[in-house]
Amino acid sequence: MKINGVVLFDDVAAELFKSDPQLAAETLHDFLADGEIDEFLIALRQVCKAFGGIPAVSRIRRMRAL
Repeated sequence: MKINGVVLFDDVAAELFKSDPQLAAETLHDFLADGEIDEFLIALRQVCKAFGGIPAVSRIRRMRAL
């Protein structure tokens, strides 16, 4: 999304995470491990945007847990 010609950081981060799922997983893990809950939630929002929302992310997570 653009606002006044500026691309939002969430969109940039979502595209980055979509192109590099390993980076997405590592980012979430690192924020959670460090107790940085606010940053974790922001990154989780961006990852969900990249991969199609919370249901899609939870399906991916369940598949990897098997």
